[in-house]
Amino acid sequence: MKFSISAALAVFLLGTLPAIGQNTGAFGKFVVAFNSTTYDAPTFSALFPVGKVEVANHTSPDGTVYFSYSVDREDTILIFMVKYWDLPATETPANTAGYLDKLLDSYESTNGGKKSDSTLSGIFARSTWLNQGIEKPPQYAQYDRITVKGNRVWRVDVMCEVPWFNSCTETDANKFFDSLKIK
Repeated sequence: MKFSISAALAVFLLGTLPAIGQNTGAFGKFVVAFNSTTYDAPTFSALFPVGKVEVANHTSPDGTVYFSYSVDREDTILIFMVKYWDLPATETPANTAGYLDKLLDSYESTNGGKKSDSTLSGIFARSTWLNQGIEKPPQYAQYDRITVKGNRVWRVDVMCEVPWFNSCTETDANKFFDSLKIK
């Protein structure tokens, strides 16, 4: 099976985590099962799918430290993730929409996706939805929302590999996005 670089990187960074749904039929139709209670982190709360929320901090090549909270499946790409990082005070954007579009365009996984206005925790956000992969049909779908609150950038992602594509829907992604409450 071929993966795009961004998908392989996401799986590499996140490691192996527990299942977050259940196989419900002979053809492997996957249904995303959400927890009945929200996950409460120090900086946010969200309704993640069933499974252990893995917490990690990373340092990007430019030295930015960012934190990620994620749940994924070990046998396929199905990732629900909240990431955030702080900007230096001198980088707080004056034009939020333009700044967020520039950020979305800088990520290989979202570059080329149609952008639209949205919200995240009641804050103006930009969102994308994109089919990815070098093969036809695409190998996975990715839903993203990104916003800035103060000097903190928030990026929330849902990625679904094609075998589960029809079950990991925009409705599932929106349920996750809409549950996020930034503290």
